[in-house]
Amino acid sequence: MRDFVLLAAVCVVVVIGVGWFLLPGTPADLFRSRVEVQPQTPDVPLPPPVAAPAPHKVVRTAPVEHRPEVAPPAPAPAPAPPIKPVVATLVPPEPVRVPAPWEVQQGEESSEIVDTYGVPSLSTETQESGHVFETYVYRTGRAQSMVQLQDGKVSLVYLKDSPRLAKP
Repeated sequence: MRDFVLLAAVCVVVVIGVGWFLLPGTPADLFRSRVEVQPQTPDVPLPPPVAAPAPHKVVRTAPVEHRPEVAPPAPAPAPAPPIKPVVATLVPPEPVRVPAPWEVQQGEESSEIVDTYGVPSLSTETQESGHVFETYVYRTGRAQSMVQLQDGKVSLVYLKDSPRLAKP
């Protein structure tokens, strides 16, 4: 019985020691509050802008023979008109038409596809084992066609179900 109590005490000490070791920060942080209270500062209005002092008038007491020409003060610049933000929405141009699988030949260059059918609605590109794989997605309304290219040449073309684009 004495051995069991000693073994249980050692296990409890080991568990507490491992838990204490795994705590983030220092062990004293366990007993500190993490809440920081900062006093409220009243909203202090900014002081009004200080106006430039008025120019001093020159008072002459004796007649002067030579009078230098004094230029009148420059007029204050007009305030600039407010700038209005311009919101531009970038929308990809809609392709001319959706390529059908029977219209595109395997091995056709990607530049020919873009010239014929326009800029794709979506395009992706990845590289694997020294080969470049591209996918062009052409979409108009419900018709959607995907052209897959390998190293810049067409490898596969497929058409999503579209009653409008049935093979002739």
